[in-house]
Amino acid sequence: MVSDKERICKEIEDVSNKLQGVKSEVEKLNEWQKIHSLVKEERWIQAEIKLLGEYPFPARGIERIEKINQLIYPYNAQISSLLERIAQLKKEMASIQPEKQLLADESQILAALDQIPIYEQLTLEKQQCEVKLADLEERISIINEKLHLPLREDEVLKINTNIYMKNQVEHASRNKQKLLEVKQDLEEKFREEKNSLEELERKVSFAETHMIPAHERERLEKLVSEESEKRKVEYELKAVQDKIEYFQHSREQDKETFAAIKKQKQNQSLAIGVLLLVLSLYGLYSKQWILLVIGVLGTLLIGFFLSNNNSRKNDTKINQALSQLLEDEKRFIQLLERYKNSNIPALQEKLKQDNYWKEQQQLLKIKLEQQQTQYEKVIRKFEEWEIEAAENQEMLVKLSSELHIPEYIAQSFFLEAFQLIEQYKLICREKKNLLARLENINLEQAAITERLTSYAKHYLADQNNDFSKIGYLLRNKLREEHGKVIKIQEKQGKLDDFDADLNQMKLEQAHLISEKKKLLEEANVEEEEDFYELGKEVETKLKLIERLEDIRKQVQYSFLKKDAMEKLLQIHNVEELLIVYQDEIETLSSRLMELQEMLAAANYQIQILEEGGSYSELLHHYKQQKFELEEAAKEWSIFCLAQNILSKTVEKYKNVHLPRMLTKAEEYLSFLTEEQYQRIHLQQSGTGFLIERRDHTLFEANELSQATTEQVYVSIRLALATTLYEKYRFPIIIDDSFVNFDGNRTKKVLELLNTLQNNQILFFTCHTHLLPYFHPENVMYLHKDNVEVIS
Repeated sequence: MVSDKERICKEIEDVSNKLQGVKSEVEKLNEWQKIHSLVKEERWIQAEIKLLGEYPFPARGIERIEKINQLIYPYNAQISSLLERIAQLKKEMASIQPEKQLLADESQILAALDQIPIYEQLTLEKQQCEVKLADLEERISIINEKLHLPLREDEVLKINTNIYMKNQVEHASRNKQKLLEVKQDLEEKFREEKNSLEELERKVSFAETHMIPAHERERLEKLVSEESEKRKVEYELKAVQDKIEYFQHSREQDKETFAAIKKQKQNQSLAIGVLLLVLSLYGLYSKQWILLVIGVLGTLLIGFFLSNNNSRKNDTKINQALSQLLEDEKRFIQLLERYKNSNIPALQEKLKQDNYWKEQQQLLKIKLEQQQTQYEKVIRKFEEWEIEAAENQEMLVKLSSELHIPEYIAQSFFLEAFQLIEQYKLICREKKNLLARLENINLEQAAITERLTSYAKHYLADQNNDFSKIGYLLRNKLREEHGKVIKIQEKQGKLDDFDADLNQMKLEQAHLISEKKKLLEEANVEEEEDFYELGKEVETKLKLIERLEDIRKQVQYSFLKKDAMEKLLQIHNVEELLIVYQDEIETLSSRLMELQEMLAAANYQIQILEEGGSYSELLHHYKQQKFELEEAAKEWSIFCLAQNILSKTVEKYKNVHLPRMLTKAEEYLSFLTEEQYQRIHLQQSGTGFLIERRDHTLFEANELSQATTEQVYVSIRLALATTLYEKYRFPIIIDDSFVNFDGNRTKKVLELLNTLQNNQILFFTCHTHLLPYFHPENVMYLHKDNVEVIS
């Protein structure tokens, strides 16, 4: 049995090795099915590149030669067009000739033409001067009517109206006016003070009439003094009545107290008497004479105390004091009856009124004295005013004689008359200046007329006296000649430009032709058609090389070696071979299971033989082991089935869903990293991904920065959500998953989330700086017990 066991173990090892080899071949064939089209295409492209060979050809040769041809063809037409336009310009320049003498005299003509507005201004100024002169004559006549002085203009001009004289006139006029105002004020004050003085005198007389005579006042004061005696009697009467009330109350209270004490003493005495009586009777009965004597003496003493009454003495004293107080009360009442007939309050009121009028009379006398003083002050101010008025009158007379103003005018309108004389002098001077200005205007107009007339005779065919028309014609003439000069200059400039353009075009044409020849020489061809054919071959070769690079990038991630690929290229029936291998795997697997069962049975038999025991025990143990083996086989079959389903699911995911997911993840990663990282590849062995940068450098996830790693993670998760569950649009919940992102990365990932229109996104965050990336209507604030919606 041991030899059988060894044989079975060896066969199991052989079958397992063979099964492993077959599975390895199946794995290679599956991988080859994925890449065999790419490998074949790579071999074909390599063969095509060898057939095309190596040719010298300039970079972007076809594009460059076509561009040169497009530039060369228009040059011939442009050159012929420029030659025709140059000849036409020369003809036009020959037909235009300006008048040189007119242009030489241009500055003098323009200076003369500039005098035309001055001439018109002089005419207007002349009219204005004439109007002003008439106005001045009118104003002079008005002033003469107001002053009515027999003075000529030269005499008026000689009148002294300097600043000092003006100041004196104004000072005198102001003083005159001021004196009149002061006089009015003084007269008003005089009337007021006089009326106030008379009013105070009337008030003093009125107060004296209300005052009481002296002898009557003495009598009233004497009567009022008796009022104090009356008050004293009333006070004493009140005190006596209070005492009477007190004694009466005390007597009643003593009576009540004496009755209570008397009753108490009687009760006590009766009790003691009864006791003494009992003691006497006991002494008499027992013939104890001492007790009898004590009882009799005690009874006698009690009787004596009961008969003696001390309260009578106290009642007598109270009655005597009460009768004395009643007599005093009667006496004070009689005194008050005597004072009843006198009306003291009326007398006091009368004296009070008299005191008031007496005080008023004293105050009014003081005011009267003060008013008398004010009245005298007004009289003194009148006297001062008369002195100042006389001085002012003297000054007016003196000034009016110097200014030739009559005295009757100076009294009322002195300042106005002086101002009119000043105006008269100013108007006369202005009139003199206007006459001088009119003479100058006439001379200037004559000079301008002479110059314009001479230029019109030389250069204008039509003779006209209208200076505006002459100026207009001369300016048009100059403008025409300048236009001719400008046209000639423009045409000469165009001619120069055309010559320069012609030379430039010829140089550019020659340069393009030489460039074209260089391209043909670089390609070692003489004809342009040969160049195009060679360019097409080179372009085809470049496309093949580019495709070859793409294929190699895809093939390099396969685990198949080059020699294995070469062997697999010889196989044409891969699918049939896979079926054969699958059948062989199933056969080997079945055989392996049989051998394992045989090994288990042999081990069991050996164990039984080693342990020994009865047949029944061995049979029972056998059945139990068989049952356990069957249960284990069932469990193993379940796991195998699950493994098979899982393998198929993983295979389907790798072949169907994973490429789509990776494509979408690459799209998201490229967007998030701004195309810094573009591709995501599966690891050839083990798990995980390789991230390809823009320069085709590969990185593992742990080689990237934390933020970039999280970008890869976000891209894969979002790609899974959008591709794997595209039929079921579940909500995507994000809870502050971008805390390691900087501002730019956060902005990009939020922009990416906004592009996911088919999924509801619930984004939880405690960072308020992220809120501006969302519309306010989509933001909700979560509090402890409620949700606040911003609307």
